[in-house]
Amino acid sequence: MDTTLNMMLRGASLAMLALIAAALLRDHPRLRSARLGAAFALGVGASILATAPGFMGAPVPAYALAGGLAAGNMVVFWLFTRSLFDDGFSLRAGGDGRARRAAPGARPWARCRCSGPGWRS
Repeated sequence: MDTTLNMMLRGASLAMLALIAAALLRDHPRLRSARLGAAFALGVGASILATAPGFMGAPVPAYALAGGLAAGNMVVFWLFTRSLFDDGFSLRAGGDGRARRAAPGARPWARCRCSGPGWRS
């Protein structure tokens, strides 16, 4: 009974997430935050599918695809929240160029200085 209820709730969640993604893409196809929201909903659906009981026995490509989408969903969530709350946010390849301006072999993170209570200088 417990597995049956689990699978029913997972199925309902997958259907609802697919409906949300389809509605976002249908109503706001050009809005960046809507496209990222739809991608986030699909990633959450992949996470629900990848953690379902018995899904480890699925063919390797299916499990790899669902697991990869679920693992990459944290980046999509970060981009989604940035697009919602940062008015100047734009998706572009290469970021702001700081990594390209660094000298070859340099470690930009080595120059990081943390300050504040609890940090040693």
